[in-house]
Amino acid sequence: MPLRAQRAWLPWFSVALLALLCATLAVLQYRWTGEIANAERGRLQDELQSRLDAASHAFNDNLSTALRTLTPDDRQIRELGWQSAWSTQYLQWKSTHPPLIERASVETYSEAGPRALNLTGAEPPRRNSPGAVEIPIHDIGHDHLLVEVNLNYLRSTLLPELLQTDYDIEVVTNELPRALIYTSLPGTPAVWQTSDGSAPLLELHPDGPPGGRFGPFDRGGPRPPPPFGGPGRWRLLARHKSGSLEALVARTQQRNLAVSAAVLLLILGTVAMLIRYSRQAQRLADLQMSFVTGVSHELRTPLTVIRTAAYNLRTPRFRRSEEHVERYGKMIEAEAGKLEGLVEQVMRFAGASAGHAVRDRQPIALAELIEAELADLRALIESRGVALETQLEPGLPVIMADAGALRQALRNLLDNALKYGVRDTKWIGITARTVRGSDGNNSAEICVADKGPGIPAGEQSHIFDPFFRGRRSIEDQVHGTGLGLNLVKTIVEGHAGRVTVTSDGTSGTRFVIRIPAGAAR
Repeated sequence: MPLRAQRAWLPWFSVALLALLCATLAVLQYRWTGEIANAERGRLQDELQSRLDAASHAFNDNLSTALRTLTPDDRQIRELGWQSAWSTQYLQWKSTHPPLIERASVETYSEAGPRALNLTGAEPPRRNSPGAVEIPIHDIGHDHLLVEVNLNYLRSTLLPELLQTDYDIEVVTNELPRALIYTSLPGTPAVWQTSDGSAPLLELHPDGPPGGRFGPFDRGGPRPPPPFGGPGRWRLLARHKSGSLEALVARTQQRNLAVSAAVLLLILGTVAMLIRYSRQAQRLADLQMSFVTGVSHELRTPLTVIRTAAYNLRTPRFRRSEEHVERYGKMIEAEAGKLEGLVEQVMRFAGASAGHAVRDRQPIALAELIEAELADLRALIESRGVALETQLEPGLPVIMADAGALRQALRNLLDNALKYGVRDTKWIGITARTVRGSDGNNSAEICVADKGPGIPAGEQSHIFDPFFRGRRSIEDQVHGTGLGLNLVKTIVEGHAGRVTVTSDGTSGTRFVIRIPAGAAR
C-alpha cells in the first residue's frame, strides 16, 4: 500500500475503532445506569415508606394522647361522679389542647341500664362519619367513648404540618366506597390508584398509648381487611409529583443516558474534527509546496531568458547588430515584466492575507479601467493569435474602487482565460453592463468568457481556494501559482461585490464580477 494512501486510511480506521469503543462503553453505561436506577428506586421507596410511617405514628400518637387526656380516671369518677368527671375532664382538655376532636360522647352500661352523655353540646358524634372513632375504656368498666375527629382542623393544620414533603398526598378511608379525607392538591384525582407508598392512619392499637387505657371497638362486628392491608381506618397515600417514583427514576436514567451519549458523541465529533483539520492542514501544506514549486519555476524561466539574453548582448557579434540588440532588449523587458507581475501578485496575496486586499478607493469610470487593462494586454493577446471580443455597455456606473486592485483582478481573469481557455478555440469575450439587484440598487457587472474545455464540476467549488490548481493544469504542465482566482475573489469581496463561475465542464467558462455602484468607502 502506498505510504500516502496508508496515511489517509489510518486516521479513519482510528475513528472507527474509537467509535466501536464508545459504542461498547455506551452499552456498559446503559447497564450500569439501569443498575444505579434500580438501586435509587429502592432507596427512594424505603425513604418514602420511612417518612410515611413516621407521619402515621405521629398522627396516631397525637390522637391517642388526645383521647387518653380526655378520659377521667377512676378516682375522679368516684369523687365527682360519672357525669361530672367526664364533663370536667372534657372542659379542661378543651381549654389546653388544639381542636382535634369536633364532637364527643360517652356511654356506660350498668345494672340500671345504659346512660349517654354528649360532651360537646346538643349534636352528638355521627357514627357513620369517616372521622368517627368508638373506644372501650377498660379501666372504667363498661364505658365507651365515641368521638368525631375535626376534619377541618386536620385538613387545614395538622396534616399539612405532618406531611410536608415532595410528594402528592391523599388520605382516604379504608372502607368502600372510599371517601377522600385530605389531599395536598385539590382537584388531583385518585392518588391511591397509583401511589408509591402508604401507611395506616386513625389506628389505635389494643394496648393504646403508653399507659394504655383503651383499644379499638367496632360496634358493627369484624370487618374484612382493608384493600391496602394492615389495620387503620384511614390510609395515608403518597405519589411523587412527577407522576410516580418509576417515572422519576426513569427520567433520571434517561437524562443520565442522554448526558453520557452526548459526551461520547462529543468525543467522537472532536476526534473527527481534529482529523479533518489535520487533513486540511496536510492539504494546505501540499498546496503550499506546489505553490513554492510553481513560483520557483515561474521565476527560473524568465531569469534564464534574461541571463541568456544578457550573455548574448556581451558577444561582439550580437552587440554590433542593432536588430539583435533591440530583440534581446525587448526579450529582457518582457521577461522582467513577467517577474514584476509575479512579484506583484505574491505581494498582493500577502496583503490580502493581512486584510489589505483593497486600499484607497476613488471614483472609477469602469469603461476606462477596462480599456486601460486591455490596452496593456492587447499585444500579448494578439501575439497568441486570440480574438478578443469586447462589449461595453454605454453609461456604465461609477464605482468606488481601488483601481490597482480591480485591474489586478481583471488581469488575473484574462490571464486565466489565456492559459486554459484558448487551446482549441482562439477566442475571449469581455462584457460590461449595468444590472439592477433584488434590492433595487444598480451594480456593475463584468463578464470574462472563453470557449475552452471548461472546469470540471468537482473542482468548481475549490478554484477560488489559495494555491489550488486543477487536474488539467497539472496534467498539461501549465505553469502557475494557484493564487490568481483567490486574489480575484478577495479583491471583489473587498469591494462589497461577488464573483461567480459558470461552466458545464466541457465547453467554455464564464466568470462574472458584480460590484455595487457607488460602494461605501
